[in-house]
Amino acid sequence: MSFLRTFHPVGQGTFYTEQHYEGMDVLTVVYDCVSLTPKREQFLRKVTTELPPDSVIDLLFLSHFHADHINGLDELKDRFTIRTVVLPKLTEEARILAKLENYLEYAGLSTVLIDNPQAYFGDKTLII
Repeated sequence: MSFLRTFHPVGQGTFYTEQHYEGMDVLTVVYDCVSLTPKREQFLRKVTTELPPDSVIDLLFLSHFHADHINGLDELKDRFTIRTVVLPKLTEEARILAKLENYLEYAGLSTVLIDNPQAYFGDKTLII
């Protein structure tokens, strides 16, 4: 078994991918998916270069809900099948603070991911 981990130079934010290979099988893992620095087109080019259009993301880890770690998710979920998502567990107070911070710093950022991750990703994605 071998794997390839790629840290994507996205400026402010975090985005890296792993492909784990075992024979003909590939397990794709994504950690966060975002950047506030490059233009949207540059960011999408990085995503689609690493993950061909028919890719399946087997496991998506989100470290936390700051905009500089989640604002690329709309593009990711619209372009790829995401099987499983691992989210940080939040108390109700932490959930409110995350939404408030994103609202104050990045007005207009949707709160659906924080409020109802299953609705955000859909019924075919397992949320942990």
